Amino acid sequence: MYKKILSFGAVIAILDQIIKNIIVSNVAFADSIKVIKNFFYITNINNTGAAFGILQDGGIIFIILSIIALVGLIRYVIIDKNIVKLEAISYALVLGGILGNFIDRIMYGYIIDYLDFYFFGYNFPVFNLADMCMVIGFMIIIFNMFISKGETNEINISRRKK
Repeated sequence: MYKKILSFGAVIAILDQIIKNIIVSNVAFADSIKVIKNFFYITNINNTGAAFGILQDGGIIFIILSIIALVGLIRYVIIDKNIVKLEAISYALVLGGILGNFIDRIMYGYIIDYLDFYFFGYNFPVFNLADMCMVIGFMIIIFNMFISKGETNEINISRRKK
């Protein structure tokens, strides 16, 4: 299973890099292209912080954290032989997201963000595919933890009744 997880994660990182290259080649820095007026724009910006622009100017700290996360996650998926499909998808999403942004940090010293949404007058922080994959992956992991915890509690309750 780990080969599929690592492969899917690599595909996500490669796709992320291809999209970023297209954005940088076609949209001037700090410019936007309107896709859906007052809702969705493609905006080329640089982000020295974490996902969605938080903790700006993290620099080497984010590189070190990315390396630790990548090594830890890769080690975990190689060692754990009981990973189910939903977990595999979530780990691949997180892995691909971390790797995609890590490549940016190493190559440029910042992350290229481009997805720019407005919701009811609020301009959501600009983000990219890697950010989106990490968030979705972590949401699946958290959701899966609650589902697994519920199943474990039901098993424990049924055992006590006997």
